[in-house]
Amino acid sequence: MADSKRDKGVWLIAALFVAPVLGADVCVGSIYVRAARSELFEPTAGVVTRSEIAPGQQGAVVFDLEYTYTVGGRQHNGTKYHPQTHFSGGPWYWHAARDANPVGTQVTVHYDPNEPGTAYLATGLRPDVPFVLLLLTPFNLSIVIFWPVLIGPRLRAFAPALRRCVRRIPNGWRVRAAPNTLFLWTALVIFWLITIFGAFPSLVFFAVFTEFDRLPPWWVGIAVWVLFLTAAILLATRKSRRGLLHVNEHEGTVAFVHNKAWKVVTREKLLGLDIMTVWGRREKFGPDAYHAVLLRWRNTFDGQCSLQLAEYADRADADALANWLSERLDLSVEERDDV
Repeated sequence: MADSKRDKGVWLIAALFVAPVLGADVCVGSIYVRAARSELFEPTAGVVTRSEIAPGQQGAVVFDLEYTYTVGGRQHNGTKYHPQTHFSGGPWYWHAARDANPVGTQVTVHYDPNEPGTAYLATGLRPDVPFVLLLLTPFNLSIVIFWPVLIGPRLRAFAPALRRCVRRIPNGWRVRAAPNTLFLWTALVIFWLITIFGAFPSLVFFAVFTEFDRLPPWWVGIAVWVLFLTAAILLATRKSRRGLLHVNEHEGTVAFVHNKAWKVVTREKLLGLDIMTVWGRREKFGPDAYHAVLLRWRNTFDGQCSLQLAEYADRADADALANWLSERLDLSVEERDDV
């Protein structure tokens, strides 16, 4: 990590990625703010003076619209149909708008009371908002997840003094061996992956829906978001239990997840701790070795079981976890290498 922070090429690539993403956020955000504000515009009577469909770029069409309206005794000309950019929907949307507003039609114009020259015939947010935001989400989550790793200080993976690692609870201690199993971090990463693989199929569905000359209702886009968020929360809740131990000092037990279920072992059944160093991991990326901490215990049938609590790039983190557990549980620590 330290090397990457000194690598100007990494910073350049990161900047080239972040700049357009933030630019798109500002652009889309300003459009949606404008569309939301239009709901507060004042209505007045107007008349359509021009309503035509003109050819646009790459097969698209342009709704050439003009209408007149009067505010405070002064006449204004408006040319905007809707404050929100038409990201999708096809030419049918503008053909329908033209057919609904032929020349000479009496219409209701919504104008900005602070700037009467700004007006629209249709106001508010369109139902394609959830789908557009879904497309932008994986790019923004990439910044949220990876940018702090690039520019932030290097943190210890495990240290007993850190509250995220060791926390006092009423009956003992809660120990989280690996920082990458924190619920919020895990939920963000899982949601990022879900949006990467789910955003584009959702947009394909949206495009197919618009082929029938209509926009999907709001509940469809919201349902997609609810589905993705629910999946991320459920999977993160499950994954965040990995490497989590509850040391119950009152009952003399240790609880942890083994084979996807919570297992409670008495201290008398605990056999010891292992620090296993695996060498030769480096090929192009990754450390030369990683250090895993394993907990061993004896099961009901007097057989030996083990569970890898966490693996670390730094030996100091493995030692910190093993030493803390050794002191609290009165266990010996053994070292072994594995290639």
